[in-house]
Amino acid sequence: MTPRDPASVVGANADALTSEREKLDAGERLLGRDAAALFVPDLSFSRGDAAQTAEWLFAAGNAARKICRSVSARLSFVRALIERTGIDEGDLFPVLPEGQPTRVIYARVGAADRAYRLVSAILSDPRVGYAETNLDAAEGVDAGDADLLLLPYADAAGNPVLSTRSLAETHGLYLCALARVKTGDGLLYGLFGRAILSDRYGRVALHLSLPEADAKTAGELYAVADATGLIPDGAHFPREGRATLAFAGKREDALVAAVYDLTFFPGCELRGWRAEKPLSER
Repeated sequence: MTPRDPASVVGANADALTSEREKLDAGERLLGRDAAALFVPDLSFSRGDAAQTAEWLFAAGNAARKICRSVSARLSFVRALIERTGIDEGDLFPVLPEGQPTRVIYARVGAADRAYRLVSAILSDPRVGYAETNLDAAEGVDAGDADLLLLPYADAAGNPVLSTRSLAETHGLYLCALARVKTGDGLLYGLFGRAILSDRYGRVALHLSLPEADAKTAGELYAVADATGLIPDGAHFPREGRATLAFAGKREDALVAAVYDLTFFPGCELRGWRAEKPLSER
């Protein structure tokens, strides 16, 4: 009997294992689609109401959770769910109406005026007002005196402005644009509001917030990003409080990830939807 080459044996075993994995993955995808047909029988959520959509998605995911246990099965479930319902970002976020004046408020400190000149170019009929402090500006949005506010977001090295993060979390603000000014250390400014800008994007960045994320949750989040072709765009895992993460990529891929996160991660909140690249001074 002629002895077999060890390398050939290892190669054959690898091919067999790959084949089994492909069969398993196909079965998982089929399982996810079947679960969507079973647990998503109709449009049971209110279109355009982000809070009700999030509740409806989590209820659907809760029903499918014990059946769809792998990322592959859950992604198949989510894609079938999107296909059946036609969910888009307007169902996941409040959206500023087009064709109406857009009111922006900010404190005139640092390079905020220059940042406003950048963001005003993408707004519908922008109207500007000023506040004494960033807190006053946030409270102006709370009071309905403005739709959006500008806040310092990060320095050139990407170090976040922690006071802005706190304001955004406290006042429930979405991040809907970034602007980089060529002054000082190249500060990034964020445009925040109770709603995102209407559809005008190519590639986007999705921002989300979760209760304290353990290693398993973080691993699944990044596995979903990898499977949908998204690129990590920043993360913050504090010892206490909510974790925040961002992923960037094609709009349709970010939509799948957003629906997945709302469906299968308890306590997940979407915290931003913006163009991937910041507006920048020439």
